[in-house]
Formats: sequence, C-alpha cells, structure tokens
Amino acid sequence: MADVPSALVFLGSHNEVDQISPVIYKLATRETLSIDVVLQTGVPRDDYRIEAIDCYDCVSVYSRGGERDLGDRLRSAALNSAKAFGRKLPTDVPERIYRRFQGATSDDAGPNLLIPEALSGTKYDVVGFDWTHASGGNRFSDRDDVTTIVLPHGDSPYTNFQLQIPSHFEEFLDELRDNQGVMEGEKIPVYNNYRDFLKYDRVVFPNELTASRLVTDDRTDQLRVLGSPRYNPEWLDVLSEIAPPAEITCTEGLQVVLFVRQAWYFVSEREVTHTIELLDAVPGVEAVVKEHPRDPLLDSSAADDLEDVHVVRDDVESASLVAWGDVFLDLGTTISFEPIVRGKPVLELDYAHANYAVISHYFSNVDMRCKDDLFYAIRDFLVDGVDDFYDSDERNQFVNEMVSTGNATVLDSYADLFEEAAGV
Repeated sequence: MADVPSALVFLGSHNEVDQISPVIYKLATRETLSIDVVLQTGVPRDDYRIEAIDCYDCVSVYSRGGERDLGDRLRSAALNSAKAFGRKLPTDVPERIYRRFQGATSDDAGPNLLIPEALSGTKYDVVGFDWTHASGGNRFSDRDDVTTIVLPHGDSPYTNFQLQIPSHFEEFLDELRDNQGVMEGEKIPVYNNYRDFLKYDRVVFPNELTASRLVTDDRTDQLRVLGSPRYNPEWLDVLSEIAPPAEITCTEGLQVVLFVRQAWYFVSEREVTHTIELLDAVPGVEAVVKEHPRDPLLDSSAADDLEDVHVVRDDVESASLVAWGDVFLDLGTTISFEPIVRGKPVLELDYAHANYAVISHYFSNVDMRCKDDLFYAIRDFLVDGVDDFYDSDERNQFVNEMVSTGNATVLDSYADLFEEAAGV
C-alpha cells in the first residue's frame, strides 16, 4: 500500500487487545491507512480478535520478537509457581517481591515499546499505544516526526477513584500523617503519573469518569473523550460473530456467570467462596466462575467438591461467557458493562468488596449488600425469568455516560482521530 499513510499500533496485554483491537478493526474496514500491529510478549497470535483484524489487506501483524526461548518459558513457569505458593502464606511479602522481580525482568519493562527487526527504520505517520506505555514516557515521547495517540486501557469499574487498592490507601494515610495539603481540599495524590500523558499529541479516554484521572486545568483539543471502544454496540455485534463458543454443557436451569477480580481490590476471598457455595446449593442453577486474567483469587481446588459450579481461567473467553450466561455476578469489573449493554441482568456483589462499583451507582436493583439479597434475586430470576430487568432510563443514562458518551458512532470517532493525525 505504497503512498498510503501509515500507522503503528502496539498491543501488549489482555486489556490492550480488548480496548485497541476494535479501533484497528474499524480502521481496517475504512482502508484509509496501512496499519502495522506489533504484539508484545504475552499476546498470542491466535487470539480470535487478532485473527479477525489480521484478515484485512491493510493490516499486518508482527510478533515483537518471535516465540520465547525455553529459558524464558521455564523462568515464567517458575515465577508463576512461586506466586501461587506465596498467595497461600499469611503475608503479602512474597507477592510484593514477585511483582518487583517481574517488573525488573520483564521484556516489556521500562520506557521503550519494542519493535521487531522487520520494522526497524520504517517511518510512520501515527503511533498508537495504551496508557500503561505512556506513563513515564517511551521511545516516542520526544518524536516530532510522528503523531502519538494514547489509547484507553480500561473503563473504570469503580466510582471511588483514589482508594481502590491497599497501596493507594497507604499512600493516602502517609499524606494525612504528613498533613501535606489533603485536608485543605487537594485531590488524593494517586494518579499524578497521568500528567505524563501530556507529552503526547492526543490522549483518549472512554468516559468522563476515567478522564478525571488526568487532573489538568486545561482541557484542550489534546484530550478527547470518545466512548468505550470495547463495549460500544458496534463492536459487541462483531464479537457476537467472532467469539468462540463457550465449551460448557448447557442445562435447563439458570446459567449464572461470576466474574472475579484480584484480592488487592479489597475483594474478600472468603465471601466469594461463600457465594459460590450458595450458588451450588440453589436448585436449578449452574454457575461458571471466571477468574481475572491476572492473579486468580481462588485456590485451584475451590470448586472440586461442588456439582454445579465450575471455575475457569483463560481457557474460556469472557465474551463467550457473556453469550452463554443468563445472569452475571460482578465484583467491580468492567466486563460487567458488556451484559448490561446487551440487556442481560448483572448483580453487583457489594458485600464481597470494599469499593463502590459504577454499576451500583447507576442501577437501583443491582446492589447486593448481603448474601440474602443475592439469594432472593436468584430466586426471582428462577421464578420470573430474566427479561425486563433494567429500568430503561437508568440503562440509557449508563450507556450514554459510560459507553457512548453521547457518541452514536464510537469506533468511527476513533478512526477519525487516527486519520486526522495521519493527515488523511
């Protein structure tokens, strides 16, 4: 595609594939740019979304450096085993040591986005990457010959922004003890590193809640709020066509999916265990518990003695479970946005974590404050079915503010931004 403006896009984690592959898809359908996609270590080439964008003539997908060698694979296996053992100890010291060692030894650590040899020296009009690669700077920070675009990494599952995890809470306590301005009304100093984004040409957020992480007095054209690339209806229609089916035996009963997230979001493993035991005991329910891609919460044997609850990890895609399930239980994950947009009921297990979920803020009937609430909600679904769960006004407000931001063509807006940056 000689003489066609070009874009370079990096994908380096589950979140990046979730958020950025929809944008690449839309650009590919418009055929206005030649797009090189670089998969950093950890993103499989056979991911169903990667395969979907790779079939377009204007898209070329490259692995960052080929397959990892045996030493890399053995080191990764040893680290994962050590991490699993450390979670069983009555201290978080092994986990913190693991995170520090992993960050220090990761191929993708540090300020640079790595480019495969085949693309070295290639000139691009626009470069896109998610905000984890923007914090602290990267190899494109000071480049004047390309337009840089910082893309979303997530959609913000909690309305409380500053004290979501223990490290933020501890930082806040230190600020209070030192009395350095917090009592005078300044914002809790957790997201100061987002100011690093301002060294790039364009910074995109999915909604105003997430955009508020970047505290700035000057909301110029550099900052854009364009909606959620992952959860907008256009992309969900694509997912319905390309997501692999969930290989789970269907039943005549109510199919319930529980999306779990890491303990360090103040999630109680004990309460989650009680919840899956409750689900197993309710007649007419079959449940699947989907662990978060990073740092599983539950022991691998958590469901060994349960008949109607199955624990899955990366072997089953979240999008496939959204298609399979009738009802969804959440612990403050943005994957809960997808069934809401599709009109499927979601219940927020607020009794099992210490944050305030976005969906509890928007919907009057999703907030489960105790296990009694969950039991009666499940019973009602078994008796009355799952249709017409949401108040239409509440759902419309949620979709408008958290998914579309008043933008009927979310993916086209992202594509417009890339084309504008490339001079199309």
